[in-house]
Amino acid sequence: MENKSLKQIFYRGLIKSCNYSCAYCPFSKHVSKRELEADAVELVRFVHFVEQRTDVGAVQIVPYGEALIHEYYWEAMAVLSKLPQLELVGCQTNLSFPVEHMLKVFQQAGGCREKLRLWCTFHPTMVSGECFLNQCKLLEKEQVGFCVGSVGVPEQRERLTQLREKLSKAVYMWVNPMDGLGRPYTEAEIADFVKIDAFFPYLLKHTKAQAAQCKGCQGKALFVHSNGDVTPCNISRKRLGNIYQSYDLEPPLEIKGCGQRECSCYLAYSNRMDMPEMVCYGKYPAFRVATVPQAMFLDVDGTLIKEGCESIDEQVVKQLAHWSQYAGIYLATSLPLVHALKKCHAIKPFLSGGVFANGGMVCLFQEKKTWITSIEQEVVQTVLQLLRAHSVKVRIYEQDGKVYKITGTGRKLSQTYDVLREKLAVNADNAKLTLVLEGKYLEITGREANKLTGVQRICEYYGYEKDKVLAAGDSENDKDMLDFFPMSVLRRNIEAI
Repeated sequence: MENKSLKQIFYRGLIKSCNYSCAYCPFSKHVSKRELEADAVELVRFVHFVEQRTDVGAVQIVPYGEALIHEYYWEAMAVLSKLPQLELVGCQTNLSFPVEHMLKVFQQAGGCREKLRLWCTFHPTMVSGECFLNQCKLLEKEQVGFCVGSVGVPEQRERLTQLREKLSKAVYMWVNPMDGLGRPYTEAEIADFVKIDAFFPYLLKHTKAQAAQCKGCQGKALFVHSNGDVTPCNISRKRLGNIYQSYDLEPPLEIKGCGQRECSCYLAYSNRMDMPEMVCYGKYPAFRVATVPQAMFLDVDGTLIKEGCESIDEQVVKQLAHWSQYAGIYLATSLPLVHALKKCHAIKPFLSGGVFANGGMVCLFQEKKTWITSIEQEVVQTVLQLLRAHSVKVRIYEQDGKVYKITGTGRKLSQTYDVLREKLAVNADNAKLTLVLEGKYLEITGREANKLTGVQRICEYYGYEKDKVLAAGDSENDKDMLDFFPMSVLRRNIEAI
């Protein structure tokens, strides 16, 4: 079982130099031998610290400058990757290193290539798109996990678009908002960058810093500087201690504030626990290896629609309009079709279908295809007799003469629920019904009807891959669906996906 308590550590060494000379960057300077020697010593000390920990799941090197042109960084990553508790290790890079040679260094040091993740930044003013693309192809050939991206300079839109078109579809390409642009992006610029990076709009938001929602402030992630000092993230200056002194990673640290107003860059933003889209980046979002979903299956009440509200928030509508360009949008709800579409009328133009009545009905709108999982007629009569005997108000949902859901409302539903389970042997292997007691409703469907089986039916029909399906829900009724798909959001009142 996945150990969810493992922490991520970010490490920034002494190196402050780069082999590129970008006009905006202060690190394009010659590196001295003394600086490299000191940096190597500190890196070894850091590796020794991680070797002694059993609660570190990922290490990401985030240097000021370019580190991977130096072999000792590859050797250090190799040592880390051999640790059984470590799941991922990686580094930010401009991808200017000799790929085959450095991977050989990594391999000779015993590195585990499956754990390696590289964050590769394209610098259009320093390297041609063709040269950078060839480097990416080498990484793919060597089966190294990586992402690609660049700063969203409006004048470079065409070159970035060309790179996206030539990259393998399996490689995620991100776009960072440009610091110092001096003006908001135009709608046309945003539209172009969204075609490259579906997640670009999230980075344009002003995300207010909140210690209660930050892994760095909750002791679940650590930003470690070369001297061992710990801060919540790369932009925070709040010193929490020193790993080489008396700093203890347990119990989880909690602080009231990080000293910043906003999570103003991706590394800080990726530590947030209240951003649903982070689920698309896997267990360790900071590596930025994202999966754009092929399909999204979304619960309605309590998930898409806030508790106490009758309709979907306007911001959620905008988000789903955005995602419908990339993924099939489906409902996965206990509501019957008509009731679900009435509540979700604002997003109806973006819906491809859904799982309704807890799986009793599955619909594909474009194909005009419907599957019904019905309740046997003799069982229907037995259920109705039992419900009416307990003064339960009954509603029957059927299509083409087939009953696919029965809903009961009334007093003492929990007692009625227990009686039905006993009388109809719901727990038995040969049971013919599924019962769900949720709030003031008792919902009854056929044994094979549930949200997960309905979602699986749609996935099988379209060939959606399990790892590229996002599921979101908020209740026990969603548990099987959420447990099945790696990209799942257990959340009430989704504001962004």
